[in-house]
Amino acid sequence: MVHYATQITPILCLSIFVNSFLAVLSGKTIILCFLNPKKVGSNQEFFHISGVARGSGWQRIGGYASLGSYYLVGIPLGWFLCFVMKLRGKGLWIGILIASTIQLIVFALVTFFTNWEQEVYKLLIILLLVTVTVLNLVLVCVSGNES
Repeated sequence: MVHYATQITPILCLSIFVNSFLAVLSGKTIILCFLNPKKVGSNQEFFHISGVARGSGWQRIGGYASLGSYYLVGIPLGWFLCFVMKLRGKGLWIGILIASTIQLIVFALVTFFTNWEQEVYKLLIILLLVTVTVLNLVLVCVSGNES
């Protein structure tokens, strides 16, 4: 049992490492540091956000990345390593680790190739529309109470 635990410990460490980055990109609550692009290195602001994928509205991409990485790659590979290659639990864990790594790569590529200025403009338009809608509702309620 101790020998098996020493064999699986590196896989456990890699899993923790990969999943910590995956949490940042997929949707766990984290704290990110954004640099001011005009004053790189001098003015840092910290924002508490809820994952890049969830915060950017990429739930569909996250779903496809999960389905593809876990169901198409990780689980079949884990099954193969566990039962055919006789690696037992270590094989299952390796399959899931590879699936997490694939998902991490997908999220990292999507995050890297995103036009963040365009995403900010989309958000500003949504915020403007919501603000106008709320103000209209307030005006309707106020004008309704005066009569």
